[in-house]
Formats: sequence, structure tokens, C-alpha cells
Amino acid sequence: MALDTEVGSSYSNIFGFIFVYNLIIGVGALALPFGFKQAGLILGTILLIILAILSYVTITFIIEAEALANAHLIANEEEDNNGSAVVNYTEEKSEPQFFINKRVEMAPLVELFLGRIGKIIFSIIIIIYLYGDLAIYSVTIPQSLAQVTHGFKMGSVTLTEKTVYYFYLGCFAAVVCPFCFFNFQKTKYLQFFTMFNRNLALWTMIVISCLYITNNKSWSETIHKSETKIPLANFTQLPSLFGVAIYAYMCHHSLPGIIAPMRDKASLKRLLAFDLIAVFLTYAILGCVALISFGDITNPTCDNKRGPPCSIQKLFTFNFTSYKIRFLADYLALFPVFTLSTNFPLIAITLRNNIMSLFKLSDRSRREFSAFFSLATWAPPIAIAAITDDVHKLVDFTGAYAGLFIMFIFPALIVYYGRRKTDIRFGFESSKKNPQYSPFSYPFPSFWVFFILGFSLLSLVLVIVKQILDLTKQNKI
Repeated sequence: MALDTEVGSSYSNIFGFIFVYNLIIGVGALALPFGFKQAGLILGTILLIILAILSYVTITFIIEAEALANAHLIANEEEDNNGSAVVNYTEEKSEPQFFINKRVEMAPLVELFLGRIGKIIFSIIIIIYLYGDLAIYSVTIPQSLAQVTHGFKMGSVTLTEKTVYYFYLGCFAAVVCPFCFFNFQKTKYLQFFTMFNRNLALWTMIVISCLYITNNKSWSETIHKSETKIPLANFTQLPSLFGVAIYAYMCHHSLPGIIAPMRDKASLKRLLAFDLIAVFLTYAILGCVALISFGDITNPTCDNKRGPPCSIQKLFTFNFTSYKIRFLADYLALFPVFTLSTNFPLIAITLRNNIMSLFKLSDRSRREFSAFFSLATWAPPIAIAAITDDVHKLVDFTGAYAGLFIMFIFPALIVYYGRRKTDIRFGFESSKKNPQYSPFSYPFPSFWVFFILGFSLLSLVLVIVKQILDLTKQNKI
């Protein structure tokens, strides 16, 4: 099995910290306040803490599995060089074998420890997740444009509040989707611009919300509030936040490519722990500030002009369209358009490559069918966006199903079978000599593996039951 394991140029752990933080903080953060409103302030915060801890557990699993994979790849090279089917495992060779000097992405990592069937299942899951990503982008971009312009006239054609969304969806498909037929890499400067812009918008929303808390006349003097207090805990709505929170914490599918170039591998787990703490604090501040600011407001939507604030929207940027400083209001409403438009072709190309990897195609066949596979990547998300504009449901579905497998189930299975395969090949409990061995190995080594799998199964059942009940209620109505 020939793998592309080149690490590329290395970078400091400080840069790695910033890169992981910005990778996690994405469009899921914009849907988080609405989920917070449904689950409640206290329950939402508790769920964020639990998912941050469990997310970190599975991150340590991936780091350990990367080191195990490196040991196996080095052993394979030694076997090829020596022409021997047996590699002697000694104490002197144990530590170098577990160094993360090679980059092993998630799909080959799954194939190494779970076999080809496992890789096929993982590839299908990651394809579903990427389709969900593209569908979320396909809804968010035209929705953001429609929120700014609303309906308008073009000559004799009048675009209403509803039809303008489809107009922008068509424009988006015509302008952005053709780039999905090409192969290109996003420049480093564009990455930094996207990261900076995303975080600037996020913290601008937090600051404006804080200003509203301290001075509720920053919008206007007409504020419609309900007599009910800010929701604290609603267990029936917990599954609604679950999928969104998983999507908001997601970084696991890209983790191998991020940690391999870091220079100081000894501090990987500590560094990523600080990352998860920083992300949790950001999300907790965003959710709490959003609820305290807008959780008891009854006004259903915000106007596209200076006016009163509104209740928490499914996309939090839409809570600021009526803010008095129009430049900031338009910037926050439009910022998903700029950041997500640059990401859409890149995700589509990644999705296309994942789909093509499931088929044993020659280089000639890949070139001939490239256009067909490219069309197959962006056409379904555009069709989904034409059917529904509910971004919260899309984020919830993507996170609760595909995200659950990528973040929890596969990392647990990889490290479990990776340890077993390592112990069989190199000797009993040789996997415990791995310097990157997960600290979550008590009261016995596989306890946290089984806990993660049990938690995932229970969560999956609760989400399915919640969605069935919601569908039943809708049908009765």
C-alpha cells in the first residue's frame, strides 16, 4: 500500500495552536447560539464542557494512532530493505519507531488498522459529511445575501422576499461552482485572510452583544421582551444542540495533516488541550452572551435597517442586521459570503477526490471522468439548498450523524485495533511504550474507548428518537 506520507515544511507549535483553533472555529459557531437557546443556558454550557472533554479524548486517540501507524510503516520499510518477514522489537528501537515523522491521513489510518472494509465505510461517512458541509454553505451564502438586500426589482421582474433567495442561489451556482472542475490549492495568504476575517466577525458579534447588555438602547428604544425568563435547561431540546455542537468542535478529519509538521511532538497533547479550552471558552462566551442579550426578545426577525433587536436567529449573524452602525451590520451579514465562497470549491475538490478514491480508476479514466465527478459534488448540495433553507437542520444532521462517526466512533476503533495490531506484531503490551500513548487509559486501557462508543450509541439513539418525534408532530399538524 503506497501512501503519500510526506510531511512538508514544518512549523512551530504556536502556529499549530493558532491553526487548530481557526480550523475548529467555523460556520458551526454561527448556528450555536440558536441551539443554545433551545437547550438552555446551563444545559448548553454543560453539553459544551462534556463534548470538549470527549473531543479531546478522541484527539489523543488520533495522536496515539498516528504514532502507532508510523511504527508499522517504519517496520514495513525495514522488512522491505532486509528482505525479512520478521522485525525484532527491542527496547532500543521502540522509541524511534513511535516518532511521528510521517503523515498518515485518516483514510489510510483507518485502512491500516480496520482493513479495506473499514476504509470504505469511513470514506462513505466522510463523503456524507463533506456533502453536508457543501449544503450548509449553499444555504448560508444566498441566505446572507438575501438578508441584506431583501426583495428588489430588476426592470420588469420583481423579486420577492422568497424568490430573491433562489435568485442568489442561482448566481452562486453560476459563479462559484465552475471552480469545482479544477485542481488548485488555496494560497497561504488566502487561508490567513479567511481565518482572520472569521474570528474578527465572531468577536465583533460578542462585543456588540455585550454592548447591548450594558446599554439596551444601542439598537433603539423599542424592545419587545417576553415575560418568560431566559431558558436555563430544556432536556427535550438537548439533541437539537448536540449535532450543532459536534459540528462546531470538528477538526478530527484534518488532524493528521496538522500535527505531523509540528516540530515539538512531545507537547502535542498539552497544546491541543489548550486549543480545546480556548474553543470552549469562545463558544461558551458566544452562547451565554447571545442568550443574555436576545434570549427573552419576542421580535421574530431583524429589519435590514436601524431598528429593534430580534430573538436569536438560526444564523447568528442575522441578529445584527438592525444594528445602528450600518457598516458593521452589513459586514456581519455578508461575511459568510466571502469566507464560505472561497472554501466551497476546495471542499468540493476534496469531496470529488474522496469519491474517486472509492473506484479503482486509471489516471486516464480519472481525467476522463473528472468533469462528471465534479458535477456530482456540487449539484446535490445546490439541489438540497433549493429544497430547504433551514441551515440549523443541515448543521444538526451533519454533526449528529456523520460528525459523530468522525469525531468519536472511528478514533475509538482506530486506537483500539491499532493497539491490538501493535501488540501482536511487536510483542505483548508494546503499544504502551508509545510516547504518544493516550493519558485516558484508566481504570483500564480500553475503558475510555468503550465509554466513547457507548456515549456515541446513546447519543445516536436520542437524536433519532428526537427527530422521529418532531416528524410525528409535524405530520399531526
